[in-house]
Amino acid sequence: MEHWYALSTCPLGDLAAAARLAEDLGFTGVTFPYVLVQPEVTRSRYPYTADGRAGWDPTVAFADPLVAIAALAAVTRTLRFCTNVHTAPVQDTFTLAKAVSTAAVLSGGRLVFGVGSGWLREAFEATGQSFADRDRRLDEMIVVMRQLFTGEFVEHHGEFHDFHRLRMSPGTGEPVPIYAGGLSPRALDRAAGLDGWLGVVHELDDARRLSSELRERRAARGLAGDGFAVVLAVRPDPSRDDVRRLEDAGVTGLWRMAESFAAPERRGWDNRRAELEAYAARHLAG
Repeated sequence: MEHWYALSTCPLGDLAAAARLAEDLGFTGVTFPYVLVQPEVTRSRYPYTADGRAGWDPTVAFADPLVAIAALAAVTRTLRFCTNVHTAPVQDTFTLAKAVSTAAVLSGGRLVFGVGSGWLREAFEATGQSFADRDRRLDEMIVVMRQLFTGEFVEHHGEFHDFHRLRMSPGTGEPVPIYAGGLSPRALDRAAGLDGWLGVVHELDDARRLSSELRERRAARGLAGDGFAVVLAVRPDPSRDDVRRLEDAGVTGLWRMAESFAAPERRGWDNRRAELEAYAARHLAG
């Protein structure tokens, strides 16, 4: 089982120390969300809570994940990095692809690009991107970005992208793993055709059900299950037996959000270090 640690609310000044400690403790990698803007008034409904509220502290300074990954790659050797998840359709494809490929190269191929179609309409309005067709655009963006990552001359003529032969560098050499997030049938189907799926926080039985459903969707596409990643968080903190049951259901990774996520007074480095060490003692020791 892979174990990932979410650096969602980590103060920017502590990122390097947190990444180095996570690597030393044996974590597979660290994850970053993509929070572009936080509107003063939000009409959009957050899809992962009962009341529709995102729940994070608006004073948190969320790092740009790709910039942070490039920086942390320089101070680590084996730690992997994942965007969980990047709202890709809020940006133009070429600018985003350039940033992803650069971060992938600078990290020595340690980047997992997690994508989602997004929920915050206000962010799309701020950047001038269409919210209504974001799912269709994301599907085509993935195709185009995979072409651009090759570093070769490519062309594409689709619904949202129409360009003749061009090349974007740096190419990534090896393909960048692309995982997709989301719980809608469309999102699950998208993930089933990619390299993996990123879940949110789930009950144990729900996590196992979703993993099985994703395997079924892949089988319906004629895709083998081997090599497909299912990474999610589970509540409450799973026991070792729970982890084995999750593995049997096809879950390949667990990510852990800091307990101090909703407690500003606990976001100091001492608390974060203690959380990393406590998790490692439970799940990575032995």
